[in-house]
Amino acid sequence: MIDPRLKTRRRMHVIGWSVAALIVATAIAERAGAFGYRGDDWSRYNQKRVTATEVLGGDTFTATLHANPQNVVTIRLLGVDAPDGPHSHWYDEAKKYTQARLANRSVVLRLDGTQTRDDQDRLLAYVYITDNDCLNVDIVRDAQAFADRRIKHTMRSAIEQVENDARKKKRGMWKNLTDDQQPAWRQDWLRKLRSTRRN
Repeated sequence: MIDPRLKTRRRMHVIGWSVAALIVATAIAERAGAFGYRGDDWSRYNQKRVTATEVLGGDTFTATLHANPQNVVTIRLLGVDAPDGPHSHWYDEAKKYTQARLANRSVVLRLDGTQTRDDQDRLLAYVYITDNDCLNVDIVRDAQAFADRRIKHTMRSAIEQVENDARKKKRGMWKNLTDDQQPAWRQDWLRKLRSTRRN
């Protein structure tokens, strides 16, 4: 007759090894992409040089990595919201601006914070044309896009400051912009801001 303690010990070993094997198999499956894992955005894209392949809007474009030209990524300018869709006020102008800035150029991506993707799986990044020339700041300064106040990020105050300056000087899209031509999130933000100032 086998000692019941020995049976229990064997059962515990089998369960332990089974759990360990399941954990290892899950980790391998995750890395293989079974659960949508794409790899670490920080190691793949931060401080990496890319070439724009197509401008989708004033704040969004696709690009290929210099190190891996088969890797196409969709990039959204972090902290920026350009007019969306061809029927939006200033959409064409914002898109043309970004096309002109990215044409035949390789740029460097810089990531910020812990959230590297938006809800549409676009990579959120600062895009540097040169070491000191950030497209995210430029497009807002040149009044082609809004400072996106919905997201906290390192350059938020700088981008908001250049937007305030462009708005006060009525540059670009600010020349004849009405509240109803602004994105819904910004209209809500303006209502809350005005309500706070009244109280």
